[in-house]
Amino acid sequence: MTTYGFEHTVTTTATPAAVWARWSDPADWPSWDEGLEKVTLDGEFVVGARGELTVTGQPPLPYVLTEVRPNEGFTDETEMPGGILRFSHRIEPAGDGRWLLTHRLEIDGSDELKAMGPMITEDFPDAVGALARMCE
Repeated sequence: MTTYGFEHTVTTTATPAAVWARWSDPADWPSWDEGLEKVTLDGEFVVGARGELTVTGQPPLPYVLTEVRPNEGFTDETEMPGGILRFSHRIEPAGDGRWLLTHRLEIDGSDELKAMGPMITEDFPDAVGALARMCE
């Protein structure tokens, strides 16, 4: 197994509560991540909840919430042939009323799956920036 990792962070004045309101509503994710067509969640936004995420032009992919910390962050995982995609989302204090908003992808898996990393993360700067602007 190999690992691929990439993260993008922006500094924002958006409050953790404002960011959390959007993060904890998966149906809203396409409003700030243009690469997503549709996201569903079966039940509440809690550890173990499952849903489907549809990347534009692709079939739906199942995901599971593996970590949920209100107003701090969450992690979701998608099993793929050859490994796992792990998406982490964090908001942390930066000082002076500002916050660091970070989205990270880790891929644990085959070289073929790892090679998809740059394609998956190419829109991270746009998505994180759009989320920050919508929440400010």
